[in-house]
Amino acid sequence: MSSSAVELTSYPEDQDYLVHGTPERSSRSQTLIYHTEGNLWWVKVTPIGTIASILDDAEKQPASKREQRKLFQSFVARIKYKLLPLLADTMTEVILEESMAGLEVEFDSGKSNATKSPNTSLRRQVPEDPLRTVYPSCDEFPSFKEINNKELTSAMGITNGVFWVNNNGMQYVLKIVNRPLYQPRDTDVIRKELENLDGVAVSTNPDMTSGRSKRPLVVAGILLRAYTRGSLQQVVAEHHVAKYSWTQWAVQIGTALICLHEAEKSHMDIKPLNVLDAKRNAVLIDISGIGGNSFSAIASQTRDDPEAKILNQVAVCLMESNCQTRMGLSTAISRLAGAGVHRGPSRGRGQEQTIGPKLLTR
Repeated sequence: MSSSAVELTSYPEDQDYLVHGTPERSSRSQTLIYHTEGNLWWVKVTPIGTIASILDDAEKQPASKREQRKLFQSFVARIKYKLLPLLADTMTEVILEESMAGLEVEFDSGKSNATKSPNTSLRRQVPEDPLRTVYPSCDEFPSFKEINNKELTSAMGITNGVFWVNNNGMQYVLKIVNRPLYQPRDTDVIRKELENLDGVAVSTNPDMTSGRSKRPLVVAGILLRAYTRGSLQQVVAEHHVAKYSWTQWAVQIGTALICLHEAEKSHMDIKPLNVLDAKRNAVLIDISGIGGNSFSAIASQTRDDPEAKILNQVAVCLMESNCQTRMGLSTAISRLAGAGVHRGPSRGRGQEQTIGPKLLTR
């Protein structure tokens, strides 16, 4: 990098204009890193209006999406960022709009191949980007086990923002903060999840301006112990429930929930995808979200078994809409155990406990 340079990164844009029948996107922005004097400044440039309105050619509208983006990026590269009041250690948004008040933005010449000049009526606002990725500080969770992102290897995608990773031979699931389609409220959800967990992936703040060697650590993601034997959803989808010792699963799920409730925590997302089969035992994961029906999912594929009828009756009672008549978990477990729907194999000293929620431990 030269002593002063602009590095273009992502280019998000809104596609709603296709629905509304307007000639151009209703919103677009270009994120970039401004390199100067050994520092990195994180900037997002957002125009108000059309591409033509920010260039000195309001009558001509760029035809293609690619041409519009190219013109805008050429325009962005010419802004003199050193003259703007950029904000340190965060994402600064530079909002540009046409105004009769005159020019507040200065441009370099000869820095791009753009054939058009900027509109001389442009004015700017320079706030902190309200849609920036917010990383919780590690200071918020002083007792958590921390694993640096640099120590996580073999990242393989599971779904958007979720990966299989390894650390010293142990496999984990990593849920990153800066996920695709991130919204600021996602960080609040992550903080809520962390109330029920105790392991995080950490890194230096990606938006830090200074290049100094000692930089504060932030939470880059959530780490959970990985289970790779599949989920109850997979077992149900493949119609393999009857092949397993399924009668213990309902009691194990219920016992895990009682453990959570005694700790004054709620799972809020009991569904087949969040029940994993670890050595043919039920393990709860992903303590967040809404809804679920894992008890009934097991019973649905074992209808001819007498124990399945009892399990289905219990599931119906547990999901009763009237909270005054709804069956409690302790009662449900007692009824299942009394009917022969058992807890599964006993656990000797040193054996892994499979009835509780399995999370990254300290």
